[in-house]
Amino acid sequence: MDILETDAQYRRKLAANTWGLLIRLLPFGVSCALYFLFLLPEPDPFSALVKCLPVLSLTFFVVAQSLSKGQWDPYARNIFWGLLCSAVGDACLVRDCGWGLRGSGRAGGQGLRVGTEGQQRS
Repeated sequence: MDILETDAQYRRKLAANTWGLLIRLLPFGVSCALYFLFLLPEPDPFSALVKCLPVLSLTFFVVAQSLSKGQWDPYARNIFWGLLCSAVGDACLVRDCGWGLRGSGRAGGQGLRVGTEGQQRS
């Protein structure tokens, strides 16, 4: 096997991986388009769902990417929990019953938690 065959195999594998990533990121693109298409100002459960959909689709991407690699490592788990807490924070920000501060605190607290755990690993 010469170098040209190896390079061709590498390019085919790279193209397949790129298409796989694009397919897994497709729900994120669609949900972002829906979010900007609707732009719902009134605080109801549907607007909270539309606001949380992009973040929830990114959690789907993190899970799908981890499962395709065959491992659920602590870094992916922290990203997953950070995105879920961000979605809960977004849902709390949409509500009118004074949960805005709680939502900001939840999203920010999870960001600090994930950030400090990443520093501890280094």
